[in-house]
Amino acid sequence: MSLHVRVALTLLTLALDPPLVHSANLAIYLGIMSLILSDLGRNQEALAIIKESVSMWRQLAQDHPHVHYAGLASNLVNMSIILSGLGRNQEPLVVI
Repeated sequence: MSLHVRVALTLLTLALDPPLVHSANLAIYLGIMSLILSDLGRNQEALAIIKESVSMWRQLAQDHPHVHYAGLASNLVNMSIILSGLGRNQEPLVVI
């Protein structure tokens, strides 16, 4: 098993730890996992996970804007990069 896959599985295990569910930590772990999957060329899976991360960041930013806007912004950029990697070149403009 490659290092990337081991890291992704570790992050997923940590993300599923009950205290982390629905928190900024889970959103962070999902964002990292999406980047790892993208690096592995698994862009469809990366897109599904980054969408979940962005959704969580949107909620966090709605509840505490000054604290979570940076996390939302960086995940939107990562989502646009993944969309571009899938050849969906117009969608990143909508995302950002």
